[in-house]
Amino acid sequence: MDAIASKALSDEVSLAYISDKPIFPVTIYDYKTLENALDFSMKLIVAKLNWSFFPMGQDGTFSEEFLPTLIKSVSKVLNHRRPGTISPRTSVIEVPSSIVQELTSPAPEEVPAIAPVFFNNWRERVRRSRRERLKNHSDFWRENFAGRPEVPWKEFRETFLEKYKERILTVVPEDKVSWVINLIYGDILQLKKVFARTVYVTFCGGAAMLEGDPNRFYHRVMDYAKGKIAMKGVFNMDSTVRLIAIDNLGQFKTASVVSCLQGLLTDKDANTRAVAAIALGKTGTSNQRALKKLIAKLKDEDRMVREAACLSLGHLKSTDAIPYLVDKWRNDVISNVRNAALMGLRMVDSPQAREAIRVTKVLDEEVDKLKRSMLMRH
Repeated sequence: MDAIASKALSDEVSLAYISDKPIFPVTIYDYKTLENALDFSMKLIVAKLNWSFFPMGQDGTFSEEFLPTLIKSVSKVLNHRRPGTISPRTSVIEVPSSIVQELTSPAPEEVPAIAPVFFNNWRERVRRSRRERLKNHSDFWRENFAGRPEVPWKEFRETFLEKYKERILTVVPEDKVSWVINLIYGDILQLKKVFARTVYVTFCGGAAMLEGDPNRFYHRVMDYAKGKIAMKGVFNMDSTVRLIAIDNLGQFKTASVVSCLQGLLTDKDANTRAVAAIALGKTGTSNQRALKKLIAKLKDEDRMVREAACLSLGHLKSTDAIPYLVDKWRNDVISNVRNAALMGLRMVDSPQAREAIRVTKVLDEEVDKLKRSMLMRH
């Protein structure tokens, strides 16, 4: 039982969650016994997972009754994670196979030219059929705010709690429900008084995702809450997996992740600053404040941080960073940073960036010619 409360276990579970790694809880105790030992963050992340129980018998051996179930669960996850498939965490969205078949059907140019009329008629029948089927799909917004482009936050909150509070209470204690609601208001809605449908659809992953799961918004909110808790755990200064977690954060694109990575750019530890710069590039953010902070890191005292900032700004195609990258390419004392700055300019690949590269190379050639000429004279 001591292991369940260990810092190392908490760090590894949190890291696995934000890295979208599968988690298979295995225990020799019954869940009721474990539940009392789980803190809020661990309970939020692992409570709803499929546990495998291996109780010890009177003869001191462990029961293997749940072993086939564990093997089946692992095999299922491995199959889901083959190239071209979605991860188990997002697999709650089950789009009807008929719709998938339509979405992957041959494009018009792949159909023989001898039958254009047949194809057009067939395509229209498919579209009508799909529209009819989608009428039967519903989601939280359609059920409660159909036809409305935006809803006052208070109305949205009350409606959401009325529908989902009991389900939330199966995952978090009563005193944490307000924390979940505040995540919606602060992180998703960004303290706005009105909830726009466009924000709702974007958070749910797009309109297509709403077609397969009527509770998509709720599932996304609870996944986000788990991720928030996991982030808080792994970013503590005494976390054993801090740097790995920061790097893995790059796969997430939410405002809170971008904000968190911005804060880590000023961390006292140079390694943390460098990894945060790379992770920020991975998010693909266009946040101007984030880009300005990355540009500021081009003057960091540590050369690895400067190098990471050059590459991230290039990956983000920041045109505002071009003059700063040119300055690093021309003037940084470390060759690795100069090379990274040039690579960043090439990744930006705008007319301005290409012209800056061309001009600098011409100047280099002219300076080299002048040097050779002066040497020949002497």
